[in-house]
Amino acid sequence: MPEKQLLYIKELDALRFFAVSGVMLSHWSRDIQKLSFLIPVSSYLANCGVNLFFVLSGFLITKILLVNRDQENKGFVLRQFYGRRFLRIFPLYYLVLLICIAFNVPEARRYDGWLFTYTSNIIIALTPGKVGYMGHFWSLAVEEQFYIFFPFIILFTGKRYHIKLFYILIATAMISRAVSYFIFSDKIVAGWVANSFTNCCFDCFAIGSLLAYYSLYRTEKLRKILKFDFLFIFFGLGGSLTCYLLSLAGSNPLAAMILMRFLFACFCFWLIGNANEGYFTGIFRKILQNKVLIYLGKISYGLYVYHFFMTYIFSYFNFPFKTYLYPVVTIGLAAASWQFYESPINNLKKYISYKKRKPENLSGKLIIDNNVDIESIR
Repeated sequence: MPEKQLLYIKELDALRFFAVSGVMLSHWSRDIQKLSFLIPVSSYLANCGVNLFFVLSGFLITKILLVNRDQENKGFVLRQFYGRRFLRIFPLYYLVLLICIAFNVPEARRYDGWLFTYTSNIIIALTPGKVGYMGHFWSLAVEEQFYIFFPFIILFTGKRYHIKLFYILIATAMISRAVSYFIFSDKIVAGWVANSFTNCCFDCFAIGSLLAYYSLYRTEKLRKILKFDFLFIFFGLGGSLTCYLLSLAGSNPLAAMILMRFLFACFCFWLIGNANEGYFTGIFRKILQNKVLIYLGKISYGLYVYHFFMTYIFSYFNFPFKTYLYPVVTIGLAAASWQFYESPINNLKKYISYKKRKPENLSGKLIIDNNVDIESIR
């Protein structure tokens, strides 16, 4: 079966920008008075943005691991994977965390143990609203916890079991969210647990993993699946929005808790799949190929990390319209961070690249360049 190259897909960076935009709009709409009417909508967009990040992570991580899993030395692949993840995620995260502790940013010192160990998703669920300016780090904790065990599933289980394991992860997430509803009498806590516990997020990662598997090994079947535009948009995007509205109304919170993330992740399957395979045409293709959006997507990790501190930073200034400077300052910080800190560290990946495979021209297989960096996940 022919193998694919690990290529950098610029459209995926544009999707990262849309993901982080939803999160930023949600948090900033509470501070910008004229945007207060957007709070219910922006909360949904924040939920969508985080889940889009999760599906993207599942897709890219699975693709990297599947391409490299056939090497004899799987321990080597595992070490390279964690080394490259370390370079991309940890330096910025721990730098910002240390700065927050040094300047005594509210709640940074109180929850430093949770933050240093990437377990803040647990405390934020059990103490809703108490984590202050550290609250947005919960999604990074979820991703890091997922990375602890998931590579072992891909590298050390037979390829024929992968799809079944992905479906098991999807079922685990939906069951976990249902269980949390019945375990916690405080439904606010139950909702946070369902939202931020790692096992409750498995379906997003697994749906991204399914997309990676089909993209590599069942391309024609994936092409046919992605042609069902109406179903993905109506049941995925429309279904998740309906669940969100039901949750606001309180009419069916259990069904909303179970289904909303899953349905939107299905929409992400379609969205990322079409972007990755180059199937989008017309205006949407032009949007995803916009150089500005692609660049903003490239620095989206910094945008995500810095944006939540804008309220705190600008609380020390007293001038009108300061809230409208939030995006300007956030983009400036993220751009400088990428240029002078993240990118130089990220370039060190060349010293811990995956092994290259030998060209197999006679077999008709494509040469896989494992040094191509498709890993610029948050």
